[in-house]
Amino acid sequence: MSRFDDLSDIVNVEETFDLHEEKLERRDSIVEGAVDVDKSMSVFEKKMVDSHVTDFSDRIDRLDHTYETYEVKETLANKISRIRKELEELEDEIEKEDLVNEKEEVAKLQEVFQKLNTRTKDKKIVKLDDALQIDSSEPSAPLQIQQAIEDPFKIEEYDKRLNKLEKAIGEERMDKSIQTLINDLFRKFKLLSNDEDSLEKIKEIIDQVNHKFEKSITTRRSLDPSIQHVLDEDAKINEIYTKFTQTQEFSNDLPFLIKRLESLNELHLKVNNSVQTVDSMEHDLDKFTKDLESWDENLIKLESKLDTLNESFELTKTKHNL
Repeated sequence: MSRFDDLSDIVNVEETFDLHEEKLERRDSIVEGAVDVDKSMSVFEKKMVDSHVTDFSDRIDRLDHTYETYEVKETLANKISRIRKELEELEDEIEKEDLVNEKEEVAKLQEVFQKLNTRTKDKKIVKLDDALQIDSSEPSAPLQIQQAIEDPFKIEEYDKRLNKLEKAIGEERMDKSIQTLINDLFRKFKLLSNDEDSLEKIKEIIDQVNHKFEKSITTRRSLDPSIQHVLDEDAKINEIYTKFTQTQEFSNDLPFLIKRLESLNELHLKVNNSVQTVDSMEHDLDKFTKDLESWDENLIKLESKLDTLNESFELTKTKHNL
């Protein structure tokens, strides 16, 4: 029993589970229009959504600044690409479902598409030929180039045709005219293809220029102290590297040489100790010699004194006897 049973004003509330409805009932007060996805795609397929005016700040006075839409005109290349893609999709679907009749229809559509594509390309070529006023019966480009090499006066005619080509497909600004460039190219090709003596002369001139250039660099380096400092460092590094490569040649003999040097060093130390010992002994002998000489002198003095005393004693003795 609940403690609120005696209170009639309080409504008893019971907890219930959430009810899940499989299908919501439609209400007349709410307009719920069904969205056709295919229709939406066909509508927005040719529209471009641009978000360059989107405002991501928290300001509420710019809610209308979200995006802009504008239509994009389908070009001929886009249309051809779309048709090709649709034909490929149809071909894949028919191969999956193995439909014979539809295969024939798709093959016919592909033939028509190829004809249209070829016709479009032919029209472009014809338009370009009309703009350039080119006769298809004229010889091919390599033959025309060969004729131009043999007859340089035809270059003026080609210059005019190039001017027409520039007017048709655009031009780029250059410092020199086309006629000058063609003349330079013709002269260079003729020089390189027929005149070997000139090539040898050019080679000699280039060698002379390189020699003078290297000589000038050497002179400039000798005059510049900073460069001379760098050159000195480079020379030292090269010398060290040369010596290192020379030592690499004696890498097999180095262990024996090191052992020999160690033994010679040990022998040198022993000889040095012996020499020091001999020097010490010689010093001691000199000292002993000096001491002996000093003793000899003292003994001589003592002997002379004893003689003197003896003589004085004899004299004294003689006096007493008398």
